[in-house]
Amino acid sequence: MQELDYMTSVYSGILERTMNNINEIVSVVKSFSSQMDDAARLQIINKVSDEVDENYSDLQRFNTQNYLLSLQRNKAERAIKLTQWMSLGQ
Repeated sequence: MQELDYMTSVYSGILERTMNNINEIVSVVKSFSSQMDDAARLQIINKVSDEVDENYSDLQRFNTQNYLLSLQRNKAERAIKLTQWMSLGQ
């Protein structure tokens, strides 16, 4: 259960950071009626873009780690079953 809690925590963190990025972009779009100049808007957009790219990379890396862990566990489980099956035949 701890493992699922950890996974939930990581996915929730990535989602929360992404939602913050979306909120930041929304505020930039809404700021067209305020005093923010285009350079400031572009600076924020570029920063948020970098953060979204980082979030996506974190998500891909975490998914890959989980997939590899799943494969390793499956392989270990099959090895145990094969060993049990072979010991029954003797």
